[in-house]
Amino acid sequence: MKKTALFVFLLLSLMAHSQDLTNELLSINKHYENLKNFEAKISYKTYADFTSDKVVETKTMLVKIQANNLYNKIDGTEMIKTSDFVLLKSDEDKTITLFDPSSFANPLPSYGLDSTINGFLKICKSQKIVKDGKTTNRIKLDCPSPQYHNVEIVYDKNDYSLQKIVIFYDINDQKTRFEIEYITQKLNSTFEKDVFTFEKYLKKVKNNYELESAYKDYAFTCQICNEK
Repeated sequence: MKKTALFVFLLLSLMAHSQDLTNELLSINKHYENLKNFEAKISYKTYADFTSDKVVETKTMLVKIQANNLYNKIDGTEMIKTSDFVLLKSDEDKTITLFDPSSFANPLPSYGLDSTINGFLKICKSQKIVKDGKTTNRIKLDCPSPQYHNVEIVYDKNDYSLQKIVIFYDINDQKTRFEIEYITQKLNSTFEKDVFTFEKYLKKVKNNYELESAYKDYAFTCQICNEK
């Protein structure tokens, strides 16, 4: 899902928006610059309409990033990406797949605002920054288009950490609200040694790989077996 790629740095056209808005957005991204490690738990909720409290779909993502290594878990699907391999595990399908990273077209995300926000900004006709709570501000962007209506970005006004992104849009003429909430986030985290390895799932036998006993009922596909 494109909207879940939350961490690619925002590239904006500075002349198209007020200086206050530009400064706030750049400050949000600056909060996430030059990090060696990052960890976050993020919820994704789709609501029945723009104002409804009825949640149509909810997902939770756990992401851990260390230099060029990525661990990502959304419900029962896990991904580990390093310079040596990409591992995908699906509990629903009971599959584990080991890919060559050079053939896996899934770029490593960065930490700041989703690059799709750049698209919203280009079509936004008005914007304002309002006080959202004791410690948070909310950027409201009015974005009239055939698909998108409004985007709201909630952030901590003291350290500029993202708290929530709300997108109002139409899907097949159905008004929908999509909320991305940062439940927890840690900058420069310390991770266990096995987070970015396949050792919990696979064991290496000569130039091949075998499933660990805990996953013996899973189907295993290996793209890089016999290559190393």
